[in-house]
Amino acid sequence: MSPAVSSLSAERPSLLVCVNRSAPIAPALFRHAHFSVNVLAAGQLGVAKAFGGQSLGYADGSYHAVG
Repeated sequence: MSPAVSSLSAERPSLLVCVNRSAPIAPALFRHAHFSVNVLAAGQLGVAKAFGGQSLGYADGSYHAVG
């Protein structure tokens, strides 16, 4: 369950981020005041898969290997 990100405005670049409160990443997002959103090109599917799922864990706000 990943957050949904959408462009909100180009005039003053803004994003709308929607997070399900039951998502594993939700507690870390609500606990910390800052987070980042990475925008990738269509050819960067491998990068998205590496950082979006199986190889890294983000549930507690830190980066660590899973498994």
